Amino acid sequence: MNNGNANITALLKRGYLALEDKEWDKADSFFEQSLNLDAESAEAYLGKLMAELKVSHKSELSKLSVPFDNSADYAKAIRFGDSALKEELGSYISEITARNESERAEAVYSEAKKTMEHACAAANGMALYKKAAEGFAAISGYKDSDKLNEDCLKLAEQLRCDNILNAVKKEYSSADIPRLGQLIENLMQIKNWKDASSVIEECKKRKEQLETDRKNGIISASRNALKGSDVKRIEAQIPVLSSLNGYADSKQLISECEKRIQELNIEKKEKLEKRRTRNAVFKKAAIITSAVLAGLIAITLLLSFLIIPEIRYSRATNLYNEGKYVEARHIFVNLNNYKDCMNRISDCDEKLLGIDYKNALELLEKGELSKAKKAFRKLKDFKNSPDMVKECDYRQALILMKDEKFEEALKIFMALYDYSDSIEKIEAIAASYNDDVYTVAVTYGKLAELDPGFWEKSRDLWGEITRRHTVSAGWNYTVAVRRDGTVYATDVDLSSDYQYGQADVENWEDIIAVEAGWDHTVGLKSDGTVVAVGNNEDGQCNVENWTNIVAVNATSSETYGLRADGTIISTVSDEPDSSSAVIMDGDYGNTVLLNDGTVPGTEWKNMIDVADNNICVGLGSNGKIVIDVPGYYDDMVPNTNDFGSNIIDIDSSMYYIVALRSDGTVIAFDKESGEYISSVKLWENIVQISSNASHIVGLTADGKVESTYGGVSSWNDVIVPDHLIDKLVIPEEPEEKPEDTEAVTDGDSEAETFAAQEEVTEAA
Repeated sequence: MNNGNANITALLKRGYLALEDKEWDKADSFFEQSLNLDAESAEAYLGKLMAELKVSHKSELSKLSVPFDNSADYAKAIRFGDSALKEELGSYISEITARNESERAEAVYSEAKKTMEHACAAANGMALYKKAAEGFAAISGYKDSDKLNEDCLKLAEQLRCDNILNAVKKEYSSADIPRLGQLIENLMQIKNWKDASSVIEECKKRKEQLETDRKNGIISASRNALKGSDVKRIEAQIPVLSSLNGYADSKQLISECEKRIQELNIEKKEKLEKRRTRNAVFKKAAIITSAVLAGLIAITLLLSFLIIPEIRYSRATNLYNEGKYVEARHIFVNLNNYKDCMNRISDCDEKLLGIDYKNALELLEKGELSKAKKAFRKLKDFKNSPDMVKECDYRQALILMKDEKFEEALKIFMALYDYSDSIEKIEAIAASYNDDVYTVAVTYGKLAELDPGFWEKSRDLWGEITRRHTVSAGWNYTVAVRRDGTVYATDVDLSSDYQYGQADVENWEDIIAVEAGWDHTVGLKSDGTVVAVGNNEDGQCNVENWTNIVAVNATSSETYGLRADGTIISTVSDEPDSSSAVIMDGDYGNTVLLNDGTVPGTEWKNMIDVADNNICVGLGSNGKIVIDVPGYYDDMVPNTNDFGSNIIDIDSSMYYIVALRSDGTVIAFDKESGEYISSVKLWENIVQISSNASHIVGLTADGKVESTYGGVSSWNDVIVPDHLIDKLVIPEEPEEKPEDTEAVTDGDSEAETFAAQEEVTEAA
């Protein structure tokens, strides 16, 4: 017996030594052998549990990430162990559970707080506040979750009340009576909110006024009906007047209607009796005159159908032969189907059209293009009249082109398109714009709608004036376009509640630009079509029918596309915006830079770039940035002088304002901390930047990517558009002066040296 206990003790000791050496299988074997000698050894089951969980010391069980109370070895350890062991292992499990719950609560708390912050400026703010409230409610009691839950619900309710109130204010002045009743019901839900009570009174007053107008209209219509003799119309007034419940003189009008109906019925009866008497007299007279009339009718028929038509036919034929086609046609029309009159009418029409055609040609040759065009249009399909209408337009366009009224001429040539050499004329006008790349790009863009052959010209020209990101920062993820047209993407570092597949771009091909939003990603293909993945709750990924797109922008819940013809299409509206935009940006809406260098909503001029989030940033043609700040963001604005005057690219996101200098370096301001980010100062040869709430990325001239978030170190073949590299002005290393340089003593040489130095300084 003592020998057996010794063996058990030795096996247990060897098992725990193996655990310390992290030899898990070996330790498990020793504990199993020990159990063969003592099947109820709690220490052996504890050792097997530790081997299973790969724990060297018992105290390390409390540091595990998952509770182990579902392990069979744990169950047997507490079954055969003493109360101290049970209490110790139980405390470890409780510690793990408490720690996990705390981590879960913190994750939910952080996500809910981010959503709450995002809601204040979002278009769908009410839904976001409710979503944040649900998150805080799920962790009730954690930190200040209960208070934030109440705050979110209050803010959501405030937005709901504002939405109802604003909708009613916008609509009630044009609403009809039934709709006003609905609007009043809606306002009664929030009657104590802001000025809702006064708006309710205004709605009631308008409803009462409309009701009064309706009743007065009925009274007026009834009086007009009484002036006539239409019995049915007067009868119809009685139930309508009865519905007024004695309003004004409605009861008196009902009596007048009933009296008028009786009078009209009596008159009708008297007229009917007179008609019967007259018909009887006429019947007797008709019998007497019938015989006489029969003879007269026979003579009349002979004249009408034989003699007179022949005389008129001969007269019309003579007029036709004399070239008097209008008079001849009139007679042939009156003869109707006599002989070949229908054919003779067609002959007259043909002759008259020929005369009109000849007159139209004469107007054309005289240069009276407007009159000639009108004349050819009246001729419709006669001969080549449709082509002659085009010829009038063509000649008008040539005159406008000669007078250098290119825009007017261009519209006409675009409408003609395939007539004569209109395409060549369009290209000639496009070439005449010289350095106006925007106008040429739009011109080719409009042509691309008619002929896809012009698409690539427009797309490539747009590439010089608009913004196309080949690397883009989303919310906790990054995407970039490879040179082969496929797309890189990092993992989305967010909880499952915010995973919408926004980084699932591995099957994309032929991509030339990408834009990462909050939780959806948009790709622009080389053929002008668009693809999108991610959250589609607001329809932001419904872009499959877009064509001729030259740039895209992904906001928090919308997608915008800049078309080659200069208009903007979006997932918010089916109607294109006709604004002359060249650049789009924004996380909570679409801010645009127009071709004239202005930004709608600001007083800025001479801008070459714009970026917007909660703060709008503009880049002037002088290389300096300007900032447009809502009042409540005043404490989040940097000193613009810190950015210098050699900026070539900008971006603005929830927490950052980022600028790219012409020497390829980057400066970034953290709006939350009020400090400049040091890590981006080390970046070099950057040609493009992008940022989101979580991080900043930069594209290098050799196709690599820098990121403050990581995960992109292996990306080395990202598309780098040539015009981005052309913007860089990398300082050259100064040349070392030769040690032995002869002094210049000649006066002229000194002047030449000074002039050369001045030229170098000016160039720099």
